[in-house]
Amino acid sequence: MRRNRIFWLLFFALLSVATAVEAQGVRSSRSAIDSLRRMLQMQPDESIICFERSTVDIGVMYDTVAPYVAELRFRNVSGRDLKIEKVKATCGCIDTEFMPSFVAAGASGVIKVKFNPKGQAGTIDKRVFVYTSLSESAPATCVILKGNVVGADEWDFLPHRV
Repeated sequence: MRRNRIFWLLFFALLSVATAVEAQGVRSSRSAIDSLRRMLQMQPDESIICFERSTVDIGVMYDTVAPYVAELRFRNVSGRDLKIEKVKATCGCIDTEFMPSFVAAGASGVIKVKFNPKGQAGTIDKRVFVYTSLSESAPATCVILKGNVVGADEWDFLPHRV
């Protein structure tokens, strides 16, 4: 019952993301759609890596502050050695840093994610996809960055009484 509920929750979440992307006039490639479909079809016992947090809340920040940096700690739960091949974000405002070295079965690793809020005013709902040597054609997992960026207007810094 729980697996079924999780499946439908993920299905509707990805469907809403696809609808939002199409509403913005962005054409998604067939490979991107297939990657998302692969994530839905993955069974819980097929997990490759497991992150401490699947959602990172960046809170509320101004778009003039320094970039937000998060360390995403993960553990290899596949039972086999693997290598992090690539890490892709859904936005150019996110830089990732990882060491493409092998991670033994049961061992841990870290992926650093840096979110630059400049020009990103509004609600943030970005995704970071992780590809491994065991899942090169589809992401092994996804981490979500959520928060709110407040646009700093030049009038905010002036006194209210003149």
